[in-house]
Amino acid sequence: AIWFFILCTFALYTGSRAYAPDPQSIRARAGEKGGTARFEGILVELPAERVWSNGKKALEAEFRVARIESESGWEPCPGKVLMRIDPAPEIIPVVGDLLRVGGYLTLPEGPKNPGEFDRRKHLRSQGLDYLFRVHPADLENTGRRESAWLERLAAGLRAHMLRATSLGLEKDPEAAGLIAGMLFGYRDGVGQDLREAFRNTGTLHLFAVSGQNLAVVAGMLLWILAVTGAVRWRWAWMTLPAVFIFCLATGMQASAARAFVMTSVLYVGWVIGRPMDAANWLGASLLALLIWDPLQVGDAGFQLSFLVVAGLMVFSASWQKKIVDWGRADPWIPRRLVAPWRRGWTKIWLIVATAVASSAAAWTGSLIPGLFLFHQIIPVALAANVVAAPMAAGVTVLAAISSLVAPFFSVGSVGLNLVNARLVHFLAAALGWMATWPGGHFSMADPRAWFDHGPWVKVLAVEGSAPTLISGVGGKWLLEPGSTKGWGNSLRPFLNWHGIQGLDGVGLMAGTAERMAGAMDLMEGWRIGWWAETGLGGKSGALKSWRGEMEKSRIGRRFWRVSDQVRLGEDWTGEILWPPAGDGGQAEENGIVLRLSCGEARLLWAGAISGAVERELVLAHGDELRADILIQGPSKSMEANLSRAWLEMVRPKTIVRWERGLEDDSSLSVDFADLTWLEGVEVLKLKETGCLTLRPDPEKGIWRLHSWTGR
Repeated sequence: AIWFFILCTFALYTGSRAYAPDPQSIRARAGEKGGTARFEGILVELPAERVWSNGKKALEAEFRVARIESESGWEPCPGKVLMRIDPAPEIIPVVGDLLRVGGYLTLPEGPKNPGEFDRRKHLRSQGLDYLFRVHPADLENTGRRESAWLERLAAGLRAHMLRATSLGLEKDPEAAGLIAGMLFGYRDGVGQDLREAFRNTGTLHLFAVSGQNLAVVAGMLLWILAVTGAVRWRWAWMTLPAVFIFCLATGMQASAARAFVMTSVLYVGWVIGRPMDAANWLGASLLALLIWDPLQVGDAGFQLSFLVVAGLMVFSASWQKKIVDWGRADPWIPRRLVAPWRRGWTKIWLIVATAVASSAAAWTGSLIPGLFLFHQIIPVALAANVVAAPMAAGVTVLAAISSLVAPFFSVGSVGLNLVNARLVHFLAAALGWMATWPGGHFSMADPRAWFDHGPWVKVLAVEGSAPTLISGVGGKWLLEPGSTKGWGNSLRPFLNWHGIQGLDGVGLMAGTAERMAGAMDLMEGWRIGWWAETGLGGKSGALKSWRGEMEKSRIGRRFWRVSDQVRLGEDWTGEILWPPAGDGGQAEENGIVLRLSCGEARLLWAGAISGAVERELVLAHGDELRADILIQGPSKSMEANLSRAWLEMVRPKTIVRWERGLEDDSSLSVDFADLTWLEGVEVLKLKETGCLTLRPDPEKGIWRLHSWTGR
């Protein structure tokens, strides 16, 4: 009760700080709107590279602002922003450089779909209220600032660890990325497929710097201290600066900050000769972190880290004792009479019991945040962590030694990295296999989805596609899985948010990678009733791979062509209007056009058809195209669609439009805006509205629309 009161107090304090910032700060000046600005400040972390869908690159880094340029000159303006330099400059600034940059200040995007990661909330918990978009031409590097020596030291250590752990692994970037991720939380080198395997086995925490990482670093430092003859309890505190710099090099994640504070409290206990109670140890660390940065209260990583450690402290010791008792020899038998093999087995059983009890306790601690934050329960994590945690500890130890010896013994570092590569590949293969276990992970619906009854259609806001979930009596069906990136960032969290374990049917509405590559991920671990596609095209590598997997697994498919009737449960009926039977050419890009009906309510799902296909559909179907809702995105070739003849025949009341990457939508011209205004047509851009929920009235033939973002 005391700690709950303290948490509530700091939550209120955090809110007061958010609503009453320093009058000179960026937040007080920019408010919720942002705008153009010119800042002077220091780069405080290594820039991370971002690659857009069109292949162009940008850089993102944390930028600590000191001053802002105004009409009267430079004025104090403290704050931090996430600076994005787009496109990436030829000469990359380094940590500690004093920069003068001009750009546009905007709020980070919030979640556009249910279940999506709230990046805005996460960045705010890190003290980053804004995204600052900068062009390289507006960046002026005035040189190194000597006062930023600590940031440069941490960045140098991070760069050194990245280089050291990749020595000898130039041809194996996957292994190098996994090793760096387990040592200091570097995730950019871990591919999407591997992340899915770690996520589905509840072992993604291995890439978060925590007590295990700090135990390795602190243990090495204490060993070096012991070699000098120093007494641990008296001189251990001398290693804290090095541990702190390591934490800074990792980005000072919530779990790293918690582990550092707990290490500091432990060392203080050694110095003053006081035993450390587990609850007081964790509580003191929690209080210290909240005093240091109360914004951490709202960070999911902060909450998860403390709950997992609390689970370990509360349950692991008692559970370990019970498990050890199951494999222990009869205590009434004298030890000299116990067979040698039995004594050896007792030692092995103690190790197994410790691993099992720790895994179960950590899983129990993560259960509540897993339900409410990630909408998942992962039973396979109980077994996966028994395997993964000891192996990850071994990888971390070898990686730390490799980083330590690399400057003066590179051959030894290469040898350690090669051994580590074998370990991480074995670990990845084992977790990939565990991720496919039936019932290994399943979704739990958000409370807001419990009462989401009745027929409805939800269109997700995803770049380059419009994954559409249809619900009604008899099941749930998905049109268009979208890209691999869209699957990981939006569609999978969306399905978890609804508590969906499987789908009664999936329609691949086009063959291009940005609209169907997510089908490969959907095949793994999700129950699918049936699959449907056109059966045409075949140039797309993603489509070929998916068809190959389907044939290998001997899974049947439905082929949708013009005039085919589709029945989706009791509420929904559909008719395929495109492609024609035997059609080839651009069918892979144009995809499927489906008219969906729920009683008198009609919806036309037109994908990304071109203007030429619109003309053919108008000639072939005429008034049959009529629908109150038209879902249609820009064509692959960026040829203008949504022609006047097409709109006059469909006569939509609402047009739902998705975006295609960074390209301009040529169809949304001034003439188009005039036409829709005259006809009373509402144009909803998913980029602005977020996920749209469409609820039909089968008797009246009308639709009720609801936007996830409230716009």
